[in-house]
Amino acid sequence: MPYRSISQGWREARALYELWLPVDGWFVNITGAQSIATLTEELGATLLAECNIDQLTISELTSSAPDMKRLTTGIATWIRDNVVLFDGQLPHGVVYPSKWGTSLGDNYAMWLRRTDDGTGDDEVGVLEASTLGRHTEPLVEAARLRGMKIF
Repeated sequence: MPYRSISQGWREARALYELWLPVDGWFVNITGAQSIATLTEELGATLLAECNIDQLTISELTSSAPDMKRLTTGIATWIRDNVVLFDGQLPHGVVYPSKWGTSLGDNYAMWLRRTDDGTGDDEVGVLEASTLGRHTEPLVEAARLRGMKIF
């Protein structure tokens, strides 16, 4: 496969899902200024120190570098286990911008709490699943902006 290319196999192994979510609840925007300040305060002496992060920024939160996986999954786990929102609800998950630029939209990582805890089915349903075709608009735009070719 040529350098800077997106293979057909990569596309076929993934899909875009439109989901039905519960009416109540929110996603935590982990890249908001208040979120970054809270994460730094709560995790500075533990997780951030273990990951050699002196100053948490959006750069670390949107990184896909292998050495950042411990940090990002640790933050998500801490939020899942410890955060109760202003209205008393537990968050559905986290939301963060694309590492390739905010105009490409947001990424959502959602927890299936009941499934994870073995307490039942989550109130989530798939409305539509679509493949990542060569002409899927967000993929085409991201590839164009990054100088990549789609196969």
